[in-house]
Amino acid sequence: MSGDLYGKSAFVVGASRGIGKEVAEEYADRGADVAVVARSSDDLETFAESLPTRCVPIECDVRDDETVERAVTTAVDCLGAIDVAVNSAGMITRGRLHEADEADMTAVLDVNLLGALRVSKHVLPALIETEGTLLHVTSEAGSVGVPELPSYCASKGGLDAAVRQLAVDYGSDGVSVVAIAPGTTKTSMNEGLGRRTRRGSRSGPRTSRTAASGRRRTSATLRRFSRGISRTTLPAR
Repeated sequence: MSGDLYGKSAFVVGASRGIGKEVAEEYADRGADVAVVARSSDDLETFAESLPTRCVPIECDVRDDETVERAVTTAVDCLGAIDVAVNSAGMITRGRLHEADEADMTAVLDVNLLGALRVSKHVLPALIETEGTLLHVTSEAGSVGVPELPSYCASKGGLDAAVRQLAVDYGSDGVSVVAIAPGTTKTSMNEGLGRRTRRGSRSGPRTSRTAASGRRRTSATLRRFSRGISRTTLPAR
């Protein structure tokens, strides 16, 4: 544990798996107290107990405004403050647009875009108090078209725009608003993105191959965020 974030508190949404889980581990390894927040409570408490600093497991569905508000309140009550909030909650559906189901399209936008705005809405007052950082995990898919991911690309492009707008509104309050845009990363959500489609083309960029690579990419993300870059694209490895 390096300890360079000792005395800081982080609020990590989507912390039960994938990039969010790696980020929560990284912050704890660097000495921060962490609220690990996820829709599914399965193994969340065990994960929190495994981290080396004070960590609070909080169940939260970003599609529900009231649960997001309660999650932020719980984190502040337990940790005393929030110095950085990371939103890594996300979902994905695949298929060409003319074949898309309306419910699936709505669900992707509700989690990836509106969910991110709900997290921002409720955590910003706490971040104003600490002059902290709001970090959203976006995607290179927000600026580069990826086959058969119309709703996902739209949601991440919208989130990039929201980050730019929030930076304008809250920079004067001392809040840094940051977007991190990884390349395709090997997580359970992204399984199959590297496989060939029925038309013979790859369905997306290649994935990173190991958990170790995921941790290195997380560390790179944190270093770039610490230098105040407003949007960073991390290519797939």
